[in-house]
Amino acid sequence: GGYPVSMIGVPGQAIENTTPPNAAMLAFGCTEAGLAIALAPAVNRALRAGWVRRALSVANTNVMALYLWHMIPAVIVAVVAYPAGLLPQPVEGSAAWWLARLEWVVVLTVMTGAEMVVLGWQRRIFGAPLPTFGVRLPHRWGEAVTLAGAAMAVYSLEYLAADGFAPDGRFPWATAVVFAAGLILVMFRPADPRLSP
Repeated sequence: GGYPVSMIGVPGQAIENTTPPNAAMLAFGCTEAGLAIALAPAVNRALRAGWVRRALSVANTNVMALYLWHMIPAVIVAVVAYPAGLLPQPVEGSAAWWLARLEWVVVLTVMTGAEMVVLGWQRRIFGAPLPTFGVRLPHRWGEAVTLAGAAMAVYSLEYLAADGFAPDGRFPWATAVVFAAGLILVMFRPADPRLSP
């Protein structure tokens, strides 16, 4: 039929399988579920091996850290590489474009691996609650300040997700500043006047 090959939304498609979900998406989901059910007995047998259990144990203790911190390497690489001109934007679909994608994946894999080593090594530091700043604010303002900071951070992340790290060929510094300001506001907490000297 007229369904596109990509199961995710891709700009420029006349029809998208995901908005709204259509018969192609339903068939794809049913196929994935059927394959998972068919492969379950063989996968369960393979998972009983001791070395597999040990590997899964290590992976399971780190999967949440990977989920929560996986964007940090992308941000670091973008902040360093875009202004320095190290991330060219060749014509989409060309051999140079595919090579640039491969380079991006390799660099991010190395950065993420290094990040996971640091997170595992300093787990007690990175697992601690975020530091906060005691500020002389009425308690009723504390919630409003936190919500404003969260809204600023979410707006910034939404902007980066929608437009990328270099929508016009330059890093969006204004968005980064809004994100940093939102993060700082989230770290504020009303100081308890009873504990003041």
